[in-house]
Amino acid sequence: SATFFIGKLINALIADRLDYDLHVMERLNRLVGAFEQVSTPEERKHLDQVLIETRGAAYRKLDTLIIRPSEDIGAIAGEHIRTRVKGKKGFWFRQLLSRSGSDEADWGSYVLYDGLFAERLIELGRGDSLARRDEIRRFFEA
Repeated sequence: SATFFIGKLINALIADRLDYDLHVMERLNRLVGAFEQVSTPEERKHLDQVLIETRGAAYRKLDTLIIRPSEDIGAIAGEHIRTRVKGKKGFWFRQLLSRSGSDEADWGSYVLYDGLFAERLIELGRGDSLARRDEIRRFFEA
Protein backbone atom coordinates (compact mmCIF):
# COMPACT_ATOMS: atom_id res chain seq x y z
CA SER A 1 0.00 0.00 0.00
CA ALA A 2 1.00 3.63 -0.30
CA THR A 3 1.61 4.19 3.41
CA PHE A 4 3.84 1.11 3.66
CA PHE A 5 5.74 2.26 0.56
CA ILE A 6 6.13 5.81 1.88
CA GLY A 7 7.61 4.50 5.13
CA LYS A 8 10.07 2.31 3.26
CA LEU A 9 10.94 5.21 0.94
CA ILE A 10 11.71 7.51 3.88
CA ASN A 11 13.87 4.78 5.41
CA ALA A 12 15.71 4.35 2.12
CA LEU A 13 16.36 8.07 1.78
CA ILE A 14 17.80 8.34 5.28
CA ALA A 15 19.32 4.93 6.07
CA ASP A 16 20.76 4.37 2.61
CA ARG A 17 22.47 7.75 2.79
CA LEU A 18 24.11 6.77 6.07
CA ASP A 19 25.25 3.45 4.60
CA TYR A 20 26.61 5.32 1.57
CA ASP A 21 28.55 7.74 3.81
CA LEU A 22 30.02 4.80 5.75
CA HIS A 23 31.03 3.16 2.47
CA VAL A 24 32.76 6.35 1.30
CA MET A 25 34.59 6.62 4.62
CA GLU A 26 35.73 3.00 4.31
CA ARG A 27 37.09 3.72 0.81
CA LEU A 28 38.94 6.80 2.09
CA ASN A 29 40.40 4.76 4.96
CA ARG A 30 41.69 2.19 2.46
CA LEU A 31 43.13 4.95 0.27
CA VAL A 32 44.91 6.59 3.21
CA GLY A 33 46.24 3.19 4.31
CA ALA A 34 47.53 2.39 0.83
CA PHE A 35 49.24 5.78 0.55
CA GLU A 36 50.87 5.31 3.96
CA GLN A 37 52.30 1.98 2.80
CA VAL A 38 53.84 3.21 -0.45
CA SER A 39 55.00 6.72 0.47
CA THR A 40 57.87 8.11 2.45
CA PRO A 41 57.33 10.26 5.56
CA GLU A 42 58.37 13.32 3.51
CA GLU A 43 55.79 12.55 0.80
CA ARG A 44 53.07 12.10 3.41
CA LYS A 45 54.05 15.36 5.08
CA HIS A 46 53.94 17.17 1.72
CA LEU A 47 50.49 15.76 0.88
CA ASP A 48 49.21 16.61 4.36
CA GLN A 49 50.42 20.20 3.92
CA VAL A 50 48.67 20.52 0.54
CA LEU A 51 45.46 19.12 2.01
CA ILE A 52 45.65 21.46 5.00
CA GLU A 53 46.07 24.43 2.67
CA THR A 54 43.23 23.39 0.35
CA ARG A 55 40.65 21.85 2.68
CA GLY A 56 41.76 22.82 6.19
CA ALA A 57 42.81 19.33 7.32
CA ALA A 58 44.78 16.33 6.21
CA TYR A 59 43.11 13.01 5.56
CA ARG A 60 43.43 10.42 8.28
CA LYS A 61 41.97 7.03 8.98
CA LEU A 62 38.81 7.01 11.05
CA ASP A 63 37.66 4.02 13.02
CA THR A 64 33.97 3.21 12.96
CA LEU A 65 31.62 1.53 15.34
CA ILE A 66 28.17 0.92 13.93
CA ILE A 67 25.39 0.21 16.36
CA ARG A 68 22.06 -0.62 14.81
CA PRO A 69 18.86 -1.19 16.79
CA SER A 70 18.28 -4.80 17.79
CA GLU A 71 14.56 -4.37 17.18
CA ASP A 72 12.69 -3.06 14.14
CA ILE A 73 11.81 0.57 14.88
CA GLY A 74 8.95 0.46 12.37
CA ALA A 75 7.45 -2.46 14.30
CA ILE A 76 7.87 -0.54 17.57
CA ALA A 77 6.13 2.46 15.97
CA GLY A 78 3.27 0.25 14.76
CA GLU A 79 2.84 -1.24 18.22
CA HIS A 80 2.91 2.24 19.76
CA ILE A 81 0.28 3.51 17.33
CA ARG A 82 -2.00 0.54 18.03
CA THR A 83 -1.72 0.71 21.82
CA ARG A 84 -0.69 4.19 22.95
CA VAL A 85 -1.69 6.96 20.52
CA LYS A 86 -5.10 8.32 21.52
CA GLY A 87 -7.60 10.86 20.23
CA LYS A 88 -7.93 12.10 16.67
CA LYS A 89 -4.25 11.59 15.99
CA GLY A 90 -4.53 7.97 17.14
CA PHE A 91 -7.59 7.41 14.97
CA TRP A 92 -5.91 8.73 11.83
CA PHE A 93 -2.62 6.97 12.53
CA ARG A 94 -4.46 3.66 13.04
CA GLN A 95 -6.32 4.23 9.78
CA LEU A 96 -3.01 4.66 7.98
CA LEU A 97 -1.56 1.64 9.75
CA SER A 98 -4.50 -0.57 8.80
CA ARG A 99 -4.21 0.50 5.16
CA SER A 100 -0.51 -0.33 5.05
CA GLY A 101 -1.26 -4.05 5.28
CA SER A 102 1.62 -4.51 7.71
CA ASP A 103 2.30 -4.34 11.43
CA GLU A 104 5.24 -2.06 10.67
CA ALA A 105 4.89 1.70 10.60
CA ASP A 106 8.23 2.97 9.34
CA TRP A 107 6.51 6.27 8.52
CA GLY A 108 5.30 6.40 12.13
CA SER A 109 8.83 6.43 13.48
CA TYR A 110 9.33 9.78 11.74
CA VAL A 111 6.11 11.44 12.91
CA LEU A 112 5.70 10.14 16.47
CA TYR A 113 7.07 12.86 18.72
CA ASP A 114 5.53 11.87 22.01
CA GLY A 115 7.43 11.11 25.17
CA LEU A 116 6.35 7.47 25.47
CA PHE A 117 7.62 6.58 22.01
CA ALA A 118 10.88 8.44 22.59
CA GLU A 119 11.22 6.72 25.97
CA ARG A 120 10.84 3.32 24.30
CA LEU A 121 13.54 4.18 21.75
CA ILE A 122 15.86 5.43 24.50
CA GLU A 123 15.35 2.16 26.38
CA LEU A 124 16.17 0.23 23.22
CA GLY A 125 19.31 2.29 22.63
CA ARG A 126 20.40 1.94 26.22
CA GLY A 127 19.87 -1.83 26.15
CA ASP A 128 21.70 -2.23 22.84
CA SER A 129 24.59 -0.13 24.16
CA LEU A 130 24.81 -2.12 27.38
CA ALA A 131 24.82 -5.36 25.41
CA ARG A 132 27.86 -4.10 23.48
CA ARG A 133 29.49 -2.10 26.28
CA ASP A 134 32.82 -3.95 26.12
CA GLU A 135 33.08 -3.33 22.38
CA ILE A 136 32.14 0.33 22.86
CA ARG A 137 34.68 0.74 25.65
CA ARG A 138 37.45 -0.77 23.48
CA PHE A 139 36.48 1.53 20.62
CA PHE A 140 36.85 4.68 22.72
CA GLU A 141 39.99 3.48 24.47
CA ALA A 142 41.77 2.76 21.19
